[in-house]
Amino acid sequence: MRNNKFKILLSLFILIPYANTLFANDSSSKRINASNQVENNKNYTEKIDNKILRITLKDLKTILINNNQELIKYKSKIIQSEAYLKSKKSSWYPKLNISSNSLPSLSTGEINNKLSTDTATNQLKYELNGSITWNIIEPSRKLEINIAEDSLENSNYQYEFIKNELFLKAAKIYFSIQSSLQDIKTTRQAIEISKTSLKEAKNRYESGIGNKLDLLEAETQLRRENIALVKIKGKLRFNKNELAKILNIKENYVVETEEIPKILGFWHLNKKDSLLNAFKYRNDFKIAEKEIDINIARAKSINSGKKPTLTVYNNYSISTSNGETTVIEPNFENVINTNNNTLGIKLNLNLYDGGLINQEYKRIREKQNELLADLQLKKLEIENSIVNTLSDLEISKENIMISYQQVKSANESLNISMKRLDAGLTTQREIVNLQGDVTEAESNYINAITEYNSSLISLIRITRIQKYEACKIPNNDDIFGNFVKTNQLLNCNLFINNIKI
Repeated sequence: MRNNKFKILLSLFILIPYANTLFANDSSSKRINASNQVENNKNYTEKIDNKILRITLKDLKTILINNNQELIKYKSKIIQSEAYLKSKKSSWYPKLNISSNSLPSLSTGEINNKLSTDTATNQLKYELNGSITWNIIEPSRKLEINIAEDSLENSNYQYEFIKNELFLKAAKIYFSIQSSLQDIKTTRQAIEISKTSLKEAKNRYESGIGNKLDLLEAETQLRRENIALVKIKGKLRFNKNELAKILNIKENYVVETEEIPKILGFWHLNKKDSLLNAFKYRNDFKIAEKEIDINIARAKSINSGKKPTLTVYNNYSISTSNGETTVIEPNFENVINTNNNTLGIKLNLNLYDGGLINQEYKRIREKQNELLADLQLKKLEIENSIVNTLSDLEISKENIMISYQQVKSANESLNISMKRLDAGLTTQREIVNLQGDVTEAESNYINAITEYNSSLISLIRITRIQKYEACKIPNNDDIFGNFVKTNQLLNCNLFINNIKI
């Protein structure tokens, strides 16, 4: 009777989150469905007293664009670059200036002469000067405008690059959080099983049909599961803090998770094609190449200081005065009106500056070598990242298939051992060990899928691929592709709809 009770209790808890997928045709489906119902009624998110913000994958980009301070900074740089470009374009237009030193001015005074007649001044004057200047020849003007246009283009590239970097980083963390939530569910299931096993071991020990070693094994297994749960919760808190930092979220939030972890798609590019996509689409490459163009334009602009500039100008002044200056007896009633207009062309040519222009030109031209070296280093860095990430992806594929079979075998072994225990052919220690195997297998499987998805997102982040066929099985990947589709482990629609850069 006691053995039947133990069998029923264990049957209620032996389930992994994806059991329906793994054991659709298994004879123990009723036990699995019963355990699923128990787990669906549990709340594995943190208890939050304040308002809860629920985040799904499709919310990430919107929250990021609206909240992230780094993106706000780069958006401000775009506005600054637009204003700078407009200021440079204004050099094509004539300049109109109005000034006055007498609006009004009152002059009084006297001059005493020893050998001639003394004079005096008493005058109230109103004066207005207007000037129009237009640089008809200015060698650096077009170059400065080109530099401003390229700078604006780079500001837009930088914004898009940072936005995509942050979004894909947030997406990786998002899936890591989902993985931790799945691990928590699995570990809590294992804890419930271990509690039941410990209770049964105590009953067997107290009734004289068990031994102290089985009891200690059950206690050790329960502590082991509790330690694992603490570690997973710590990892979850860390990832949630990282995601909150990127999204600049102040309030409490929870991440929506799926019951069954699935891969997000396939990668169908080899190393060569991945590199070609990176060199073609990555905005940081475009920025580096544009910086080289800007530097060349700056050098030409500095060198244009040796060329002449021609300016057309027109100066016009008008004044009216009450009174007179430097006369014997100033008459304040005298009104004097004057106007003057001057039209001409000014020439400015730098003949000698002590070598200033030559040295500035040399400095900027030498910077070209620095920028070219930076571009080559970036290409090497990207190539190395692609090679490593492709390798990680291949390892994850193997781990997914191996851990999938490990989960299946571990659960089957546990089922058989339960029947053996019921028949008195095995010990509680074997059951406890197999429980640990099931927990480890489930964790390995979840982590393998998480690592695969992380590598997939990294490849998209590195290459900036524009058209991504997530559901298409690569020609050289039939084994893994058919394995994924056969076992319904693919969720490429989620990827296509929400992971767009």
